[in-house]
Amino acid sequence: MRGIDARQRLWRGRLNRRSKIIAALVICVAAGLFAVFSSGVFSAPERVPLSVVRAEAFEFTDLMRRKGNLGISCGLNNACREVPGQHLTNSAWQILGLSRMHTVDSRRSYLPELKTSLKAYFDPKGPFQDQAYSFHQLYEAYQLTGEKEFLIWFVDRIGIMVPHANAILKSAPEKFDPMLVATLARQLGQAAALFSDASMESFLQERRRLPKDASRAKLEARRKADSYLALANALLDFSRSDERFSEPDVIEGFDEADQRSCFRFWARSAMYLASDKPKDFARLRAFMKGADFLSKSREQLRFSNLQTVLPCIHAFQELGEKDSKFKKTALHLLKEVVVPNWDGSRRDLCRGDGGFFADVRPKERLCDQNTKSVSDNAWVIFLLSNEVASVEVEIN
Repeated sequence: MRGIDARQRLWRGRLNRRSKIIAALVICVAAGLFAVFSSGVFSAPERVPLSVVRAEAFEFTDLMRRKGNLGISCGLNNACREVPGQHLTNSAWQILGLSRMHTVDSRRSYLPELKTSLKAYFDPKGPFQDQAYSFHQLYEAYQLTGEKEFLIWFVDRIGIMVPHANAILKSAPEKFDPMLVATLARQLGQAAALFSDASMESFLQERRRLPKDASRAKLEARRKADSYLALANALLDFSRSDERFSEPDVIEGFDEADQRSCFRFWARSAMYLASDKPKDFARLRAFMKGADFLSKSREQLRFSNLQTVLPCIHAFQELGEKDSKFKKTALHLLKEVVVPNWDGSRRDLCRGDGGFFADVRPKERLCDQNTKSVSDNAWVIFLLSNEVASVEVEIN
């Protein structure tokens, strides 16, 4: 018995020594892992509220506006310079961004800046082409602020838009960029929505766009809305006939090879909001299903620049109340495509000025030979403002 007790004591002693060795090893490994994580090698990406990103982007855009700059141009080795100049397109996008900020930021009024941008918008030296493609922002500015001045200018410019659209249809498709043609189609969709709105009847009569007689006014409003939608559809069909920019119909989904599909979708969104036809909404849902953006990671979303993705986000947001999947897709694209192009104080890539680069590239090549345009940044501000400000995004 004594021999057995001795062996048991020896066995227990060895177990205790092994336990102590194992415990010591566990402590060492844990300490090592803590050191690695605390050093930042495997630290989690920093998370920043969208409101912070939006605020810095606004400061960048507003600074460029006050300086009279088109934006920033960066060459090799992060050598960046301000690009002086101003034109109607910049002013139009500034109006849209400022209008949205006016509705979401209760701390101040943005009307003074809006008036300044509106004055710059109507510079008589602005080219006709810009006038024809850059007043959809005025319609949305009215919707956001309720300022009739924007609506008056939008209505009065329908007279520019319709003959220009008809002139395009008589020309060769290769003479016109499908992006601009789709933008014109969107504006026609907005005009159709305006004439379809019964609450706008008296206003349109005051602007001499409808007859004074109530029954005739209703018939004329319906006729004009239908004609605008028919012209918008004709423009989209026209742009698809150009073999240089061949792309599938919106039903078939997003075309990565051409990347103008988002502009067409953006146009069709406005046209649907004017018509409210189930078959038009079915086309939009089919596009979203075909593109399947939600299932794709940052690396799989192959947009070449912000301009190719922003119209999709814009359309998804305005369709969000019809189907929550549109809204989720808009936020997904903002997080995975747009925010990685941000050069802010919490993600200082080149200047840390809060602006967004135009071309979509990996982080290490984002600064070289890239630009930050006022128009892109104003559009991004509008889209960021449509999301819940407290939503956080990862930056790395």
